[in-house]
Parts: sequence; C-alpha cells; structure tokens
Amino acid sequence: MALSQILLHKLSFYGFHGIPLDLIKSYLSNRTQYVDLNDSISDTLPITCGVPQGSTLGPLFFIIYVNDLPNNTDSFKIIIYADDTTLFATLCQKD
Repeated sequence: MALSQILLHKLSFYGFHGIPLDLIKSYLSNRTQYVDLNDSISDTLPITCGVPQGSTLGPLFFIIYVNDLPNNTDSFKIIIYADDTTLFATLCQKD
C-alpha cells in the first residue's frame, strides 16, 4: 500500500469522509518533481509517496503517519517526540 493510501486510510479512520477526504486525496495525487541544477533540468517524474515538502499540512500528515507506530510492535520500545523517533530493544543472551 502506498504511503498516500495509508494516510487516506488513517484520515478516514479519524473521521475524514466525503469532500474533505476527496480534497486531500486530490492534493496528494498527480504530483511531479524535477531537479534544476546549474541550468540543467532533469526529467519530470511522478511523486508516488509522501507529502509536498514545505507544505503547511506536511507536519500534520507526518504525525498522522507515525502516531500509531508504538502500537504496532512488541519487539521495541518506541519513543516519539515531534519528528524524532527512538527505538529501544533489549537483547537477552542465552547461556
């Protein structure tokens, strides 16, 4: 499942439906990017995941992506603060 599909699924879970969800889907769809370096321009390629860099909604979307991460693993203790995530694991040595 593409990241944008995961985000849309989570937004639906949190109560976004109809026009608001359609607007966000449209906002994340059919985006392209290219690189312009020293007057050389790359081919334009589709953006298939993530959110537009520098966007107002980007930080909110990031939080929605990661906020349930600690609930999805028993292998690690996870601490999330803003955009920092720390994973802790305990290693047990067998005799």
